[in-house]
Amino acid sequence: MTATRMVVLGLVRHLQPVHGYGVYRALAGWTPGDAAPMKAGSVYHALRTLAGEGLVAEAGTEPGGPGAARTVYRITGRGDETFLRLLRRQWAQEAAPADAFRHALLFLPDLDPREAAAALRRRARLLDLDAGSVSGGVPGSLPGGPADLPAHLVWLRELARAHVDAEVHWCLRVAERLDLLADEPLGPAEARRYPPHPSARSAPGVTRDWSA
Repeated sequence: MTATRMVVLGLVRHLQPVHGYGVYRALAGWTPGDAAPMKAGSVYHALRTLAGEGLVAEAGTEPGGPGAARTVYRITGRGDETFLRLLRRQWAQEAAPADAFRHALLFLPDLDPREAAAALRRRARLLDLDAGSVSGGVPGSLPGGPADLPAHLVWLRELARAHVDAEVHWCLRVAERLDLLADEPLGPAEARRYPPHPSARSAPGVTRDWSA
């Protein structure tokens, strides 16, 4: 529920006033492919729960389907404080699971660029330290197990290691881009755009335009 609370609070914070379907639609648009971290029903349930706790507040209605109206919400002061606390906790996790890491990345611009860059470098360092356990150190070896593995299991380990290496490279590359923004005055509620790093070649730039 912690990740759901953070994501829903963050989306209300940036899209307010917004109804439940607007939160879900934005979430589906911000996350690649089928990586959306929750279902529509979970979004509506979370909004009702957050409203009951005083973290979001009803701000009127908008026309919905025939004969229906959609309740729209705004984040409260307590909700804003809670969101930032949950976001920093998510970034502070050591080697957070992939889903939790994606949740935190959705709101990368809400952190100071230095803070975000340090978190990415920390994740890259931890992933790199764990990479040896993914491949077993030596192709075909398995700590505490047989020295020889079938070829397809070696290939599977190589694939896992390639995924880790790719994420380490990505974290370090984005951290460098954030370093360029470290001296720019960006308030947490301002519209932001993270431009591509000048040295990036074929890799797509990391952008998040909150004003879109």
